[in-house]
Amino acid sequence: MKKAINIIVASICFLMQPLSACGGRSIPDTFVLSIEGKIANATKTRALTRIELLSDNRVIDSFILRDQQKTFAFNLKRNNNYTIRVSREGYVSKLICIDTRVPVFDDNFYRFAFETKLIDLEASEKLNKHLLDMPIAMIYFDGKKGCFYYSKEYTNNIRRELAMK
Repeated sequence: MKKAINIIVASICFLMQPLSACGGRSIPDTFVLSIEGKIANATKTRALTRIELLSDNRVIDSFILRDQQKTFAFNLKRNNNYTIRVSREGYVSKLICIDTRVPVFDDNFYRFAFETKLIDLEASEKLNKHLLDMPIAMIYFDGKKGCFYYSKEYTNNIRRELAMK
């Protein structure tokens, strides 16, 4: 009987091992990233700035920056795709995309901070309108650096093409 139980336990462990090796989640619902943003020009007007966190095209969290507030933060769960939308009346909304996939056995908690400026509608008249709805940054886990980072190439391309009308 004891031998049969050991065989069953060994079989279950053997069957579960390939699931992790194939990308199964080792820690499914834990937070992996604190993302902190700062809106550099948030205090130039008295308008309220809305910050929304989206996942699967649904708003899952949001809040308003009032008056002198410029910073915000979200804690994000591992192995998800998120979008942060920053909007204010009289300005073009900005999108920042975040991919929180990390190596399967990585149980670290990371921090990523960024600063951005909103573009007022008047200044946007001089920009390539087709790109204003595109995310300004793509943030992801860089295995070589061992931390979350943004795609400089993507951001530089968006900035360059925005200026081309």
